[in-house]
Amino acid sequence: MGSLSLPDVEDRHVLAAAIRAKAGVIVTFNVKHFLPEALDPHGIEAQHPDEVASRLFDLSPGAVCAAVRDQRKAPREPPQSVVELLDSFRSLGLATTVGNLRTMEELL
Repeated sequence: MGSLSLPDVEDRHVLAAAIRAKAGVIVTFNVKHFLPEALDPHGIEAQHPDEVASRLFDLSPGAVCAAVRDQRKAPREPPQSVVELLDSFRSLGLATTVGNLRTMEELL
């Protein structure tokens, strides 16, 4: 792992695991820590969760809505409303995903 160069040495294990797993993508809120010059030689790219979720929504909006609905309906006290769940997604930086989901709120 010593040959893997990233801005934060604490992230090297993530890149090492991605290489070992032959992953094409590292999904991270810390995209800035995974520079293309470190990832490109391994055929890996870093993507923000909002980008990944938005792409999944484009591919299969019904499946994404079902997953979000299942998450919202998972047992918790107090139960979470659609608005509360989408607000929590927005606070995590998932603005595009929230915009997509709002177009199908009735399925959530």
